[in-house]
Amino acid sequence: MFCNDKILVATDDMLFVKHVKEHLQAEGFDILHRNTNKDALNDIRETPPAMVMIEKAMPGVNGFLICQQVRQNYDGPIIMLTEKTDDLDELRAFEMGADDFVCKSVHLCLLTARIKAVIKRTHPQKPPASQAIKVRSLLVNPAKRDAYIDERPLNLTTVQFDILWYLITHSGQVVSRDDLHRMLYNAPHNGIDRSIDVYVSRIRHKIEKDPSHPVYLKTVRGAGYLFTGS
Repeated sequence: MFCNDKILVATDDMLFVKHVKEHLQAEGFDILHRNTNKDALNDIRETPPAMVMIEKAMPGVNGFLICQQVRQNYDGPIIMLTEKTDDLDELRAFEMGADDFVCKSVHLCLLTARIKAVIKRTHPQKPPASQAIKVRSLLVNPAKRDAYIDERPLNLTTVQFDILWYLITHSGQVVSRDDLHRMLYNAPHNGIDRSIDVYVSRIRHKIEKDPSHPVYLKTVRGAGYLFTGS
């Protein structure tokens, strides 16, 4: 469970904290500042915030390793803060479990927009867990974690059900491979792994009368997948 208005900022840059705190509090967020990684880790374990922001470089602290430690016990969004952009550092941040990599000189309005986007993506709004969804002949019941087409059970695997449920609760929206990979593994897609395509293909063969001409689950070339209720 997350404290959905709280953002924990781990940095020793007091000027950055001052400016960010003033701006984000005006946006309705509660900012919790910690300038030691030990205190930050303890707070994250005890009361998981809506988001964690970690300084890449503090004296005697390796921000990448702290990010990795946080990710082991925290499945919310992590933004890594840096003094300047660097492609290799950005890649390493994602490998360590970060969801975004932000230069501290970014305009505060843009920083706020990125924070809201990451929180929205990683904390998607879903129907109540007990609410089944029916689309034409397809019925998906999250309470029992089962699904039927024309009243015939689909016998989905755990991963297949999780993907189908994510897609059906984002009906009408294009869902990328990265979205699905983050939902399943809490990590960005590396652009190479094709397992998501395989899972979607197997789901399609179970729910479509003609998988080559799908009605429910369509592929949007170069973008991802679209579940359609029409």
